[in-house]
Amino acid sequence: MALPKSNLPTRTLVVDGQEFEVRGLSRSEAMRLTTEFENAPDPAETFVVSCGAGVSIEEADEWRSTTDITTVGMVVDTIIELSGLLDKGGKTPQA
Repeated sequence: MALPKSNLPTRTLVVDGQEFEVRGLSRSEAMRLTTEFENAPDPAETFVVSCGAGVSIEEADEWRSTTDITTVGMVVDTIIELSGLLDKGGKTPQA
């Protein structure tokens, strides 16, 4: 018996008039996020954007450094939500 293939959840976002798709983190990416980046919020956010938007770490870091805080937060929060990493109060749980 083969395991069933399940696609990660996705959502289309609009930033500066451009549509793009983000996806939730895989289980291994989420585990890495909560262990490797536990006390490093900047690299953690770059990692989330990189995985969720399907871009390199360098591209994600550059995008974060040239984009306003509200937009970055919206993208990161969407990826975290799609990943199932929000507690019932809508906040990211502590690792």
